Amino acid sequence: MNILIKCSECPTMFISRRASQTKCKKCHTRLYDAGLLPLKSILPETFTEIQQEIFNGLMLGDGSLNKTKKETHYSNLIVVRQAQDLDYLLWQQELLKEFYAINSKPIYFAHKSKDKKDKTKFKTHYYYRLITRAGVIFSNYRKIWYPNGKKIIPPNLILTPLTIAVWLADDGSITYGRNKETLKITLCTHGFSKNDVEKIALSLSKRYNEHFRVYMEHREGYDRPYPIIHGANAATRTLLNDIDSAFPISMSRKSDIWRCEDAHFYTNIPKTRPSIQRFKMQRTAQLLDFFKGRTIFTYNDVASELNWYTHRKDEINVVQTQEIKKYIKQYITQDFIKEINRTNKGKIIFEITDAGLLFFNAY
Repeated sequence: MNILIKCSECPTMFISRRASQTKCKKCHTRLYDAGLLPLKSILPETFTEIQQEIFNGLMLGDGSLNKTKKETHYSNLIVVRQAQDLDYLLWQQELLKEFYAINSKPIYFAHKSKDKKDKTKFKTHYYYRLITRAGVIFSNYRKIWYPNGKKIIPPNLILTPLTIAVWLADDGSITYGRNKETLKITLCTHGFSKNDVEKIALSLSKRYNEHFRVYMEHREGYDRPYPIIHGANAATRTLLNDIDSAFPISMSRKSDIWRCEDAHFYTNIPKTRPSIQRFKMQRTAQLLDFFKGRTIFTYNDVASELNWYTHRKDEINVVQTQEIKKYIKQYITQDFIKEINRTNKGKIIFEITDAGLLFFNAY
């Protein structure tokens, strides 16, 4: 978007796409030749620990790395936010200030789009865009986050309280359930594949020992359903306890939901009911650990290793065959596991396929 700017050195008015540009071409050349312009600082090639955590949160949320026209050009980190979240954008800029130009400022713009509910009407939305300087660090990260030109969630991504806090501030929401004591979290993950979203949801489940489920949201105005991560009250409160102190103050419009007195987040904390989903999640995690490093197994192997036995009348340590079958059915459907032999006594031997070995070892 072109902007009309008055030169800071002379009365000339000129047009530029960069709001940070303050001098016309003639004045810039004159000052540069006279050695009166400050030299650009060298862009760092690595992040500090805090910057890395913020960057990861941004990439899970509103951040993007642009594709360059030439291989010799470097990428930029671009973040676009609603106009009401300008303070949050400036907070991010301050913590990543080494990567922005000296006079860099968020660019204000308006975007008109069709109303998703009424296609005959248009709505105007107002935003701020902030762009870093181009650098090799962003080109390197683009290769990680966009290996085939489409954004993914890197398999070795480390989730920290600050990373999750920035992700929630960017693309998450906390809502009330049947009352203000019941909190629910939703993380919008429209830009990622369902497989990537399921993996990071499992990472959240392992981190908090709570269930985070993935469902396909059919939102009006979109051409197809998109994966969303959802957590019930117990999962939401556990996650918020972890990130509360790291959550940006400038995004209080979101944190006010759980910090209000009626939510009882800090005092008079309500008891959460035991979740059957949590139990299922724990059993799934046990099974995934069991599959690592194995090529064949039987129902007896699973029962012996994980203590999946039950009692029946006078019998003890009866293998929970039907229960185990229910859990491994999904992996058989995905061709991660296949039945290779059935003995005369009805004993079934399973084999983990090559695809299964890659899948299970990744967890």
